[in-house]
Amino acid sequence: MWQAKDDAIEAQDYARAAELRDEEKATLRRAVSELDEQLARTQFAAAIDAVMKLQAEVGRLGGLLQHWHGADAW
Repeated sequence: MWQAKDDAIEAQDYARAAELRDEEKATLRRAVSELDEQLARTQFAAAIDAVMKLQAEVGRLGGLLQHWHGADAW
């Protein structure tokens, strides 16, 4: 795509160069958007994993409280 744009500029076909520039910008915007979505999914999955680990730890600590202080402690 970039070579075609450079060729259009050299040929002084500025309308074609502008079209190619716009296509290039759109392609870059799509790529950034896709990366943002992938990052969001990864962060969401990591957050879910952390919540599950915290829930397990809370359950473990609750069990210890009940063991050491009786059923009323939890």
